[in-house]
Order: sequence, then C-alpha cells, then structure tokens
Amino acid sequence: MTSLYFGSSEAPLYGAFLPAVTTLDRDHAVLLCSPLGHEYMRTHWLLRRIASTLSSSGYASLCFDYNGYGDSHGDSGAGTPLLWADNISMAADELMALSGARQLSVMTLRAASLLASYADLSAFECESLVMLDPVASGDHWISDLEALQQ
Repeated sequence: MTSLYFGSSEAPLYGAFLPAVTTLDRDHAVLLCSPLGHEYMRTHWLLRRIASTLSSSGYASLCFDYNGYGDSHGDSGAGTPLLWADNISMAADELMALSGARQLSVMTLRAASLLASYADLSAFECESLVMLDPVASGDHWISDLEALQQ
C-alpha cells in the first residue's frame, strides 16, 4: 500500500493506493468511495479488506478521503456534495495515472452512490459503477439519520 496526497496543493486529498500484485494484467482499476458521516468510520476496515482482495486478484485500487474527512484537507463539515463529487473525479484521475489502467470501475457505499452519480467520469472508460446499499435520495437519507438520532 502506498499512502499519498493528491489534487491541489491548497486542499490535498489523502489516498491509499494498492497496485495489482499478481502476474495477471487486467488493465483495470477500481476506485473505492467511502460513505459519509458515521458510516465512514464504520466501513473503513471493510474498504481496506476489499482493496486488499482486489490487489491480490490483479486489480489496482485507490481508497481516498473526501475534503474534510480523515486525513484530507479541510475542517469537518466544511465540504459540500458537489465538492465531494469533484473529489471522486480527482481520485479517479489519480488512480488511472498511478495504475496505468485503461478501464475503471467505481465502487460506492451508501451516500457515496449519490456523489458518484454527480462526478464527472466522462474522461475515463468506466466499465461499471457498483453501488452497495445506495442512498436513492438525499432527503430520504437525512430522514433516516434523524430517525436514528431519535
């Protein structure tokens, strides 16, 4: 695993890149997009395990932190959905440059599914978008969070 910062020098994003570690040449990389809020912390281990499995199966992958999350620049709560969607585009660009792959798949969890739907991935040969337990509506997601808080 290679830890790195990428993006603008004013607001760098943190990422963890795992290259493919097999002799298989898949020419395919997978971007892992974490959920938001408390789900970010609860799924961190899962994303690391998925990245490790992908690596040993011949797929390069990148996990990253959005602006205001984890080790990326910004204060907690300072990000916006459009900024985070742009973070996904930047992370895809970084992954493709690091891996040298031609094809990209994006895997999202929960609210990251909404963010990925707004990300500009048109510059890439995007093979698939895998959404795990996607949030279909921001309003519905907020209602669920409020009910959980109660």
